[in-house]
Amino acid sequence: MKHLEYFNVLRFLIGKKVSKASRDEVCADLGISQSTYYRLLEKIRKLPVASSLQPKKRGPKKGQPRLSDIQEELTRNFILREHLTKQKPRASKSYLRLIEEFDRLSVEVPSDRTFRRRLKSITKDQERNGRMYASERRSKHSPKTKHFQASAPMEVVQIDHTKLNAIAISNIDGEVLGRVIITVVEDIYTRLIVGFYLSLYGPDHECVSHALAHACYDKSEYLSKQGLKGNWVNLGLPDLIHMDNAKEFKSVALMHGCSEYGINVHYRPIRTPHFGGHVESAIRTLNDNLRNIPGATFANWQERGDYPSEKLACFTLPFLEKYVANHIANFYHKTTHSKLGVSPEQKYEEAVEQGFKPRLPPKTKGKFIADFSASYIRKVRDLGVEFECKEYWDPYLASLYNQNVSSVKVLPIEETVTAINVLGPDGELHRVPAKDLSLPDVTRREWRRYRRIVLERNNQTKMSNREIADYIREENQIQREAKRRSKFLRRADEYRSERKHSINDNQSLPPAHQGDQTKVSFDPGSAFNTEREG
Repeated sequence: MKHLEYFNVLRFLIGKKVSKASRDEVCADLGISQSTYYRLLEKIRKLPVASSLQPKKRGPKKGQPRLSDIQEELTRNFILREHLTKQKPRASKSYLRLIEEFDRLSVEVPSDRTFRRRLKSITKDQERNGRMYASERRSKHSPKTKHFQASAPMEVVQIDHTKLNAIAISNIDGEVLGRVIITVVEDIYTRLIVGFYLSLYGPDHECVSHALAHACYDKSEYLSKQGLKGNWVNLGLPDLIHMDNAKEFKSVALMHGCSEYGINVHYRPIRTPHFGGHVESAIRTLNDNLRNIPGATFANWQERGDYPSEKLACFTLPFLEKYVANHIANFYHKTTHSKLGVSPEQKYEEAVEQGFKPRLPPKTKGKFIADFSASYIRKVRDLGVEFECKEYWDPYLASLYNQNVSSVKVLPIEETVTAINVLGPDGELHRVPAKDLSLPDVTRREWRRYRRIVLERNNQTKMSNREIADYIREENQIQREAKRRSKFLRRADEYRSERKHSINDNQSLPPAHQGDQTKVSFDPGSAFNTEREG
């Protein structure tokens, strides 16, 4: 390139006194004129780099506006007034409105590319202030400088729900039940997932109570029941629970349980999901692992593509729970955490070496769940107790019936439909099995769905909407006729009463004389009949 050749020769002449002969020789070698020689030498003195001699492109410079002042002013005002609104219109729609406004003012319309370049020149602050509400700006664009810090395990725990990227099928008929909701409890200090709960419906206070119970009690029996090896440390009761403002986190049952066990409650600011980043990150990790199972739904429909999730789904709820528990206990807790630099289990062992001791709950697990759950009053009969269209019986209920105990509190602590828990007058929890021994071992919510499907299949005489409408019209017609008939009868009765009074007023009784023994009798055939005695 010529500018490199010029630079390699002229850079040695900077600050030197060059004779006329040497100057003419350099100009001849480079093939430039005397004026060009001095112009290039001046450029090198100002900026001694080769690019300073590079020839500039013809035409307007980059960033130099080519619209007229009127076009620029109208375009800027239009963007501030019509595009930067809370409605968040698309650029294509805003450009159509720009065409209409410029045509109305008889001004030449700028091209679509020019308009989009003007949109890109808007500052981020202008765009956020114009197209976002204050809460949205704080959530998405405010600096994330504050986060929870804990100095010991279970000082602060976070709890949250989400839908897993997996589809569960029924234990009964193998039909698709849908995506599963997981409730996760994570310790901030160690990043241990201390408890979780899977549910097909919700989230509600039942999910919260079971997840907290799973977090606060020893899980060795749980792992053996699931058929899993490994160790899942128990950290006991938390000092503070950090959660969002969902209604299940503000229920009366949760508040009662937290006050009973001395657990403080702290809520995130409204519309600030980044305040729960610890548990959100853990849930995202669990969801990423579930993309490897058959029937995964992936994170979004673009990533899912044509993958037939419902067709390939093969995990029932118990198997899905076992899969998640195995990943947490035998992989997540043992791998190095990016924020800690060590694994969650190593962080916990360091805390134990520093003297940490868990605060264990003083009650049994069943009573703990009962303290965080809603209770239902049911009548005690000789046949037992009926709950959710199923009958439950136990000799204990028979003894209560013989003692004239009319009602008991039912606590659906058991996750299966085969049993319920009853809080007796003695304050103890009693497990009451179902009378029907053929009930499958499924969750109560799964049973509700199955029962609803069976009722819809068996109800062949279900009325259509048109039949229901005809029935309502006929019923209303009968009511109108009854009202007219009753009104006619009341008026006829009033007419007979008025006529009877008018007849009695026009006829007077004969005067009564002493010694005149006259007997007055009323005969329906005549107004008066008199008979003299004697």
